[in-house]
Amino acid sequence: MAVQRGFWRRDLEGEYGGTRLIWTLITLVGAVLSLIPLYWLVRTSFLDQAAFYRVPLVLVPPRLDLDNYVQVFAQTSFARYYINTLVIAFFGTLNALVVNTGAGYAFARLRFPGRDYIFYAYLATMMIPAEVTIVPAFLVVRALGFYDTYLGMILPGAASAFTIFMLRQFFLSIPREIEEAAEVEGCSKLDVLWHVDLPLTQPILVVIVIGSVQATFESFLWPLIITRTDAIRPIGVAISYLSAGFGGPENPGALEAALVLMVIPSIILALYVQKYIVEGFARALIIG
Repeated sequence: MAVQRGFWRRDLEGEYGGTRLIWTLITLVGAVLSLIPLYWLVRTSFLDQAAFYRVPLVLVPPRLDLDNYVQVFAQTSFARYYINTLVIAFFGTLNALVVNTGAGYAFARLRFPGRDYIFYAYLATMMIPAEVTIVPAFLVVRALGFYDTYLGMILPGAASAFTIFMLRQFFLSIPREIEEAAEVEGCSKLDVLWHVDLPLTQPILVVIVIGSVQATFESFLWPLIITRTDAIRPIGVAISYLSAGFGGPENPGALEAALVLMVIPSIILALYVQKYIVEGFARALIIG
């Protein structure tokens, strides 16, 4: 029941209808603006060279021409790069989940000498630029015999100080009473982690998965340094080669087609797991 008349009336929740409408419009405009680069990328991937340089600009492709996508696979080793990236993304994400989850749980729930000091020291490594650690990491990986291998690209990125920090804080937010109740029923620490804590940390785990996959597809510097042959190079390095040769100014649509194929997995994954994020946060609120 409204307590004021007119457009700016206050509803039962105490919010003004006009204000809600304005914020909705602002959100809608922001969403449209954020989608413009993606639309421009997809639009360019369907244009040939003549249409790309046409004046005035071609805002909508006259037809869905897949020639650029066909050229990407027919004239380059793009399929091999793509498979390499998927392999690295899958095992790298799995490795990151195991390592970071275990470390976050240990810093949050296990008791051992110097636990907090070790955590703070590890957290301090976030202030060290990644470029500083590239050479030492390369020397270690090469000494272990992982140069120009999948392991050389997967293992160094497994642990993340920021990810461990987020997981630790998430584990600390879970009431201990829930874990103690599970332990009373005979669950071990591992059982409590698997059946109680992990379901509640589902939102942050999904975020880690999305971030890991996206980082794998966008990674360039480390794969460029640690690889020598095209047999295991990921798509991030391949795009730089395509932009310098096959997808140069003479063939811009082909490069855009390769970029579209590059972002598709991240978009599909984000759309697929968004429901798990909502469910996880809802479960956490109910438990909390």
